[in-house]
Amino acid sequence: MLPAQPGPLIGRASELALVCKRLDQPDTRLLTLTGPAGTGKTRLAVEVAEQAVNSFAHGAYFVDLAPVFDAALVPSAIAQALDIVEKGDRALVDLLKERLANQCTLLVLDNFEQVLSAAPQLADLLQACVGLKLLVTSRSALRLRWEEVFLVPPLAETSAVELFVYRAQRGNPLFTLTDANREAVAKVCGRLDGLPLAIELAAARSRVLPPQALLTRLEHRLDVLASSAADQPTRQRTLRAALDWSYELLPAAEQAIFRRLGVFIGGFPLSAVAEVCDPENTLGLDPLSAVELLVDKSLLRQEPMISAQAEPRFGMLETMREYALERLRESGEEDFTSRRHARYYLVGADVPVAEMKVAQQTLWLQSLDAEYDNLRAALTWCERAREPELGLSAASLLGWFWIVRGHVTEGRRRLAALLRIADAAPVELRAETVRVIGQLALHQSDYAAARALFEESLSMRRRLGDPAGLLSALSNLGAVAMQLGEIGTAERYFEDTLAIQTKLGDKVGMAESLNNLANLAHERRDLPRARELYEQSLAVQNVGLRYRADVVLHNLGVVAQEQGEPAEARRLFEDSVAMRRALGDTAGLALSLAKLGEVVSRMGDASAAHRLLCESLSLQRDLGDRAGMAFVLERFGMAAAVRGQPSRALRIAAAAEALREAIGAPLGPGARAGHEQWVEATRARLAPADADAAWESGRVLTVERALVEAMQVDASAPRQADPMALLSAREREVAALVAEGLSNRDIAERLVVSERTAENHVQHVLNRLGLRSRTQVATWAIQHGLAK
Repeated sequence: MLPAQPGPLIGRASELALVCKRLDQPDTRLLTLTGPAGTGKTRLAVEVAEQAVNSFAHGAYFVDLAPVFDAALVPSAIAQALDIVEKGDRALVDLLKERLANQCTLLVLDNFEQVLSAAPQLADLLQACVGLKLLVTSRSALRLRWEEVFLVPPLAETSAVELFVYRAQRGNPLFTLTDANREAVAKVCGRLDGLPLAIELAAARSRVLPPQALLTRLEHRLDVLASSAADQPTRQRTLRAALDWSYELLPAAEQAIFRRLGVFIGGFPLSAVAEVCDPENTLGLDPLSAVELLVDKSLLRQEPMISAQAEPRFGMLETMREYALERLRESGEEDFTSRRHARYYLVGADVPVAEMKVAQQTLWLQSLDAEYDNLRAALTWCERAREPELGLSAASLLGWFWIVRGHVTEGRRRLAALLRIADAAPVELRAETVRVIGQLALHQSDYAAARALFEESLSMRRRLGDPAGLLSALSNLGAVAMQLGEIGTAERYFEDTLAIQTKLGDKVGMAESLNNLANLAHERRDLPRARELYEQSLAVQNVGLRYRADVVLHNLGVVAQEQGEPAEARRLFEDSVAMRRALGDTAGLALSLAKLGEVVSRMGDASAAHRLLCESLSLQRDLGDRAGMAFVLERFGMAAAVRGQPSRALRIAAAAEALREAIGAPLGPGARAGHEQWVEATRARLAPADADAAWESGRVLTVERALVEAMQVDASAPRQADPMALLSAREREVAALVAEGLSNRDIAERLVVSERTAENHVQHVLNRLGLRSRTQVATWAIQHGLAK
């Protein structure tokens, strides 16, 4: 009736309950368990039948269709299971109807995928036999109106490990799961996609291969996974045989599509199928039909949508993909399919990155995230096939993505490798690639390398004689000089850039160069000049070019903040936030929200500051911009310090520092100086041991935990009841003298102390208040009644 099984069903409690419940429904007549080879459909079906048998007055019967390849023989296989003997010239189908017409019976039909054309016969039986139910296992759905489909998924990790241990102990009773081998066992199960057949075959090898040794051999899993069990069906003695079974049932055109889809890593959009697998439509299958057929046969699966606007994505289990690639190599089609794959992902990647950073940047990043493994494969192919130009054409797009996502070291390595074999590439393409590598180096604060690369790019551009081509390299060289504190050198580069842009009538570029020159004035603390230049930058723009104005407004806010004008700073940051929100500039919006939160916090509105910083951090997390996350965490730390929570402030600041170290994105010299000031001021409010403990506890936080803790800061906690408690009596006196406009020498004379002592007092005031300038001290003193 039902075949005995060699062991318990492991890890399928949920699926067992769901299938039993569905089978028990009165209107369920045909339930098909589908899934890829080796997913355990047969074992689950037998267990379901065992559980349900008492609900069928005339029993449950198992029909093994594995040896049946002719659809016309399916009635004979069913008749054999029911012990029905042919009678004269009567058709077996009629005998089956006669026997089952008035019975309550369950038939389990196993391996139906190879006799799919017999499906109409099942519909005929169901119509004639009202008490009959069919439980079918098949790698393909039957496509009958009677049918309900249940997809049998791979095992979850915990269940997969449990199955591995059980099967390993059957062959080696001494095998145990320990702390030493637990991770390796979990990785083995993961590499095998949680497929029960593959896990059982791997576990059988544990008699001679411990888990770690087995894991290292799974690079070629199809060769490793084999069984010597004499009673196991031939098609299940190796993983390759199980997949051969599925592959050989496909028509030739579907076989070709399936093996060519093996070049995709991590999935693919529907639009890629035709371009990569059959661009000339020689196979006679439209992409949608081809994918639908392979999904129905459990050789492909639909992947989650990356966004509501994105097109559907599909993919393979890695085990299946390895098999597809093996078949692709055997067919001699690997080279031209890989070439098409690389071209699909890299041709046209020289998109206008500046516009992409603003418009739909979240969707761009989500798309690049989803396709990153394919992009990596395409770049690897370009290097291996010595076709560097194709890969270099994507340098600008990928450079931006690598910076945002923290893949900077990989980006430098990949572009440098392509550049080494690109001597014959156009000079313009090589110049742009060198510049992008320089940007990656600059992001890592590798200033020497960045400067050399930008100078090389500039030299190439000069040889081309194209003034517009000089702009990016000149501007980048100015950025390096600025980071190194070489203000005069930076100013010359930015002025050269501005002169070219003025000659070309490039108002967008002019606005950016004026903004850069204003940044320099800001850096050397000439705040009036900085404000003047930022305002010039705004003035040079017209309505159609407003996508730079949000940056300038943000920078004007920074200046106002440092000039001790918090209300003006708040207004400017709010304007920048509004503009960036309207533009859809998520990264810029996150930055301005963080700075607005910083200003609002210092103005005493803890609740609003917390809300702004939470939104900023959420945006950075959505973008996956880890450097941006560190920036916002630092502002959360500042806010905690202002609220009188020094331990929390140090813990969050330490988490931000650890994150910057992990991604190779340290603070630049100017930002680092201001950051260290408020951190030291916060440390001074705790005993040294307590400050050290808070700092060390923050450095070991995971990124996600740090984000959660930051956003859970008690924003309702009051600021220190007495702000004056931050300063000693002498320091309050010094703050009042600073507000009067006295220099350190004047303060020394007024207090009858040395000029060095006066300088130390002023520095202590800055540190304890977490401020950066004498102007800010003066504003603080006036706000708190120390001066008029």
